[in-house]
Formats: sequence, C-alpha cells, structure tokens
Amino acid sequence: MGKGKEFHILIYDKRTVHSGNSLEGHALPLDSLFRRYARFLLVGLLVMMVAHCAGLQPPSPLPAVEQAAQQPRAAAISHLRQELVRDEARLPGAGNERANLLIRLARTSYLLGDLLPRENRQVYLDKASHFAELLLKEQPRRVEGYYWSSMSLCGNAEICGAGRALRMLPEIVARLKQAVAIDPGYDQAGPHRVLGRIYSEAPGWPLSVGDLHKSLEHLRLAVRIAPHNSTNQLFLGETLLRLERRAEAKEALEAVFSCTDHAVWPPGIFEDRRKAGELLKKLASSATIP
Repeated sequence: MGKGKEFHILIYDKRTVHSGNSLEGHALPLDSLFRRYARFLLVGLLVMMVAHCAGLQPPSPLPAVEQAAQQPRAAAISHLRQELVRDEARLPGAGNERANLLIRLARTSYLLGDLLPRENRQVYLDKASHFAELLLKEQPRRVEGYYWSSMSLCGNAEICGAGRALRMLPEIVARLKQAVAIDPGYDQAGPHRVLGRIYSEAPGWPLSVGDLHKSLEHLRLAVRIAPHNSTNQLFLGETLLRLERRAEAKEALEAVFSCTDHAVWPPGIFEDRRKAGELLKKLASSATIP
C-alpha cells in the first residue's frame, strides 16, 4: 500500500465483507471505521464488566439471593473497602499466605473498580493490576494472576478510550487463554465466559478479534462447566440470537430463570433475569410477524 493512499473497506448490510465492488454498499476509510465501531466496542466491554464476570463466591441458594438483594450497593462497597485496607496491612508479613492474600487483594480491588462511579474506578483498577502482576511474577502457574490481570485490563479498556481499548484486546485475550489452559472452571467458568463475551461484542476482522463462532464455542463450554450461573446462560442466549439460532437461544434464555449462581453477588441474578425476559419478549413478538 503506497504512502498516503487510503485503505477502504466495503460495508454491506451493516457487516464488513471485503474491499472491492462486487456488492452494493459504500466505502469508508479505515480510520472512519475505527470511529464507527469504537462506541460499539466500548458498550460491549461495559456490558461484559457490568455483567459480573468476576468473583469467588460459592454458589448461593435462592433464599440467600433474595435476602442479599435488599442490601444496598453502598454497604457492599464499604465492606470491600474495609477488606482491602485490612488485607493490604497484612501483606508485608503474610508469609505462606501471601499468594492467597494477593488473590483476595486483586479480586477486591477489581470489584471496587467495577462497583464505584466511573470517576473513582481508576485507582482500584490500578491496584487490581498491581496485585495480579505480583501474583503472576511470584506464582506463574496459578490461574488467578492471568484471570485478574485480564479483568483489570477489561476495566481499564472500558474507561480509557476507544483507540486504546482496541489495542488492549489482544493482550486481554492472550491472558484469558492462559487462564483457560490452567483452569477453565475458575470463577464459575470465568475465562470461557469473558472470552465468549469479547468475541461476541468486539468488531470482527480486520478491526479486532470479534468472531461469533468462537463466542459460541467458549460460551457453550462455560455453560457445560457452570450451568447454574445465570450470566453464562444469558451470554450464550445472546450469541445464539446473533447467529439466528432462535430455538437454541430461547432455551438458553429460559434457563436463566432457573439459575441460582452468580459470579459477583447474588442480586446480579435478577438483572440477568430482567435482560433475559426482555430478549424472550422480543423473540416472541418477532415470531408473530409474518
């Protein structure tokens, strides 16, 4: 490609197909495509983060879910902050417990970065990255370092701007693949769940890593490992919808209502059910249109 020559990609029916003139459409410069897809990518990453792809809580029975739903977010944030201060003070003398303490610190920091308002997130995402990187350096064979470092990168991608977010995605995917190789079941199949969401939401080639078939592969594995996690079922249903596999999508979305587990905190199940219900209504209404 000569210097100064614009590279154009043909957009047809809202999907990138190829450069050339064999299909009707309109050509856009590559930099315009980055701007066109930037918001789409960041919305996808935000959904991924808000959809609670993190956490180490054991499965919760539904009565506990309903009870926890009454607890305000402020109380959860206060508890996490206290836990973070306590664990940071313990770290210098942790000894044999250092690895487990680093895991808790990375997780707690990430959750605070996810729960707090946008303007207060950065400091906690930086802490999550710091503790995860320490864990990677000291315990390179453990899944937690790869997983929580990738989650902190996801959080930063959501707040740092579209261009940087696109550049960060390959590193996020690489670390999640390492997590899958070590322990695919960690965090209720978290590595598969997050990879599946990224492949679903990111723009496809040549802009980024998006691939609905890869998304389906990872989310099927997530559901196989942790079928009672509501977000696993919800994400699978959404990817199946995008692939126009309506009957399978309906089955996955209906399964959300019988799920009892959530990766971050129990009230997240109700948000997943709300989203699943909206999608099922759209499915039902579209089925009646001739």
